[in-house]
Amino acid sequence: MRKLRMAFCSAAVLLSAIPTALAQNPANEHNCPAQTGAGGGLEAEPPYVGSGIDGFSRNQSLCLPQLAPVGTSAGPLAFIVQGVEPGIRVDSQGTIYVGSIRGVPGGSDLWRWDQALGPIVDGGPNTGPANNGTLPFRYEGQPDNCGILTNGCANNVGSLANPGVAPGGGDDDIAVNGPDSANTYNGVAIPNVAFVSLSLADVTAANSKDRGQTFSIGTSMATGGAINLANAGAAHVPGDDRMWIDAFDDASTVYMTYHDLASGAIHVQASTDGGATYNAAFGEAIDANTLAAANGSGSGNVAGQIRIDKNTNGCSTRGTLYQIFSAPDSVADNPPCGPAPLPACHSLKTVYVGVSPNAIVGGVPNPVPVFTDHKIFTSPPASPGATNGTGQVFPALATDNNGFAYAVWSDNNDIYLSSTVGSSQSSAPGSMWNPPVRVNQGATTGGKSNVFPWVAADANGHVVVVWLGETSIGTRSAPANSNNRTMLEPTCTGANAGTNNCWAKWNVYAAETVNGNVLKPSFTQHIVSDHIIHSGTVSTGGLGGGADRNLADFFQVALDPNHRANITFADDHVHSPQCTSQGTTCTDNGATSFRVGVPYFTRQLSANPKIVFPTESPSSCFKTVAQR
Repeated sequence: MRKLRMAFCSAAVLLSAIPTALAQNPANEHNCPAQTGAGGGLEAEPPYVGSGIDGFSRNQSLCLPQLAPVGTSAGPLAFIVQGVEPGIRVDSQGTIYVGSIRGVPGGSDLWRWDQALGPIVDGGPNTGPANNGTLPFRYEGQPDNCGILTNGCANNVGSLANPGVAPGGGDDDIAVNGPDSANTYNGVAIPNVAFVSLSLADVTAANSKDRGQTFSIGTSMATGGAINLANAGAAHVPGDDRMWIDAFDDASTVYMTYHDLASGAIHVQASTDGGATYNAAFGEAIDANTLAAANGSGSGNVAGQIRIDKNTNGCSTRGTLYQIFSAPDSVADNPPCGPAPLPACHSLKTVYVGVSPNAIVGGVPNPVPVFTDHKIFTSPPASPGATNGTGQVFPALATDNNGFAYAVWSDNNDIYLSSTVGSSQSSAPGSMWNPPVRVNQGATTGGKSNVFPWVAADANGHVVVVWLGETSIGTRSAPANSNNRTMLEPTCTGANAGTNNCWAKWNVYAAETVNGNVLKPSFTQHIVSDHIIHSGTVSTGGLGGGADRNLADFFQVALDPNHRANITFADDHVHSPQCTSQGTTCTDNGATSFRVGVPYFTRQLSANPKIVFPTESPSSCFKTVAQR
């Protein structure tokens, strides 16, 4: 792959698989594979329900069917099951969508929890001592597995007719619009769901009008029926990497951003049909003044997601697009580089946000949004950010309901947040940002490694940041780097010989603030994972990284209508049932045990009572609020 810092995702691993039967797992999830016990061959991973911790629900694994083989279980397209880089969105009616990738061409998987609003509902939260607080998610198959060898987007569960070969699975993303008055069920308008998946050759797009039960790209003009095909050419510049999407709170506007592998440019395209298709015109998130410092001729850039300001307080920034990326600081900082004999590439020490004000006006999206880039932070010399870069893997963005934008990033040691300065938002949105503050506190400091930041925001200054944080065993002479196998994966001796008991351990953390838009916000830090989710190293080098890539490159958080954090993450703490066919040890703590990342879910059980809403005093736009 190119040396461009685009954090390419893992391709699917070839391995024999067996068609699955259907069953329910302990969290009462629907449409799940049969569970026959470790090594039985039918399950993707043994189901897991944890104990819950620190105000979050019991961690639950999401049931992941085996990928049905093509021809026979020993065929060349029988893929190992994995579910990494899980993404999450919650629509305005509280329906939760979780997606994860298997790798090209294994496709992407989708789960949905709809309590009471759709044609097929999933039931309320689980009760009882074993499952209390977990949600009965429904496995919805593969939105990008449409029209490939079969006709339609069927759930590919235990079906030899629909073998799970899809034009995607390299990356994916989900977005949800507001309710669509032209799309109702029992008189209730249903939000559109947009979905995209990456094949590197292009981006596959699909749209659902029934809460993820089916996906298509539109309606047949001849028959009036659904066209059960995904749009495998959604990106109008072929040869792509890492696309992201965000939907406006109207019925149908979606913006997509993606990397151009040839140039390193970040293209932006608009959809007016809920993400089924994207127009051929596009804007450039890296402006002309910045491109030479960030293009692929040198160190390149890492592109985080695009965000639309959907503020509900009538603020002038409504409809503004924000695009975050990490890149070198200048043209001089971006010389040609690569493997020897070329010089080493420079770190991506600067965080940029491209801003396109009022890209959506009167509900009409601009097909060619014009961006102006702003440097919001440059790592000082000799700092971890100057050494490691600010990608780790993706910088991330959020906007709240009162017109503020929030950026987060990692330098591999710490997580940082910066917010827009309120006094500048009305005249020049995104042009001024507060100095960054360190988010992680307490046990996650002191030379620990913290990576994979993500952020969600709502209300006025209510922000939740999540990340993956490392703890160490014993003393440490230097700050950790998540990619350092010598430091984080030492050879265990004595009673621990052959195990990973002496390796670094990783948890999922969340930090919440209700005044994230002030100069120095106050955070409350939580441990989200009720168990150790991973041991050893965590790669932040994409496909070019030499450390452990079982968790791929990110995980996500989304806020629901009740302002609670919903989090999905990849987890490989349990050895894979396929370990015997891989010729490895088969214990959860084995240093060489075969394991793959699979998706987990947890949610905040109650909302923070100190949240300040835009309708409360001070109600004017762009005014910060002190913590109550």
